[in-house]
Amino acid sequence: MLVIVNVSPEDTPNQGVNQYEVRVNDNVLATFEHERKPNGAAQCLRDAADAIDKAHSDRVDRITAKILEATEAEGLNFTY
Repeated sequence: MLVIVNVSPEDTPNQGVNQYEVRVNDNVLATFEHERKPNGAAQCLRDAADAIDKAHSDRVDRITAKILEATEAEGLNFTY
């Protein structure tokens, strides 16, 4: 199940910046901030999508860096 969960403290105002997590079951895919306001649901979905894209890109960058470190440690050099 894919869900967007408001994880702001309970005393956070209904309007204004709130903290969210995008989850699949219990796995957090991304976190983001969203400014709650009337009729702001569509923007919340866009913010969630952007957060997922960024989190994915960040993971790919970290994996790529680790692969390059490992290959360089073995004396291998790749150019791309």
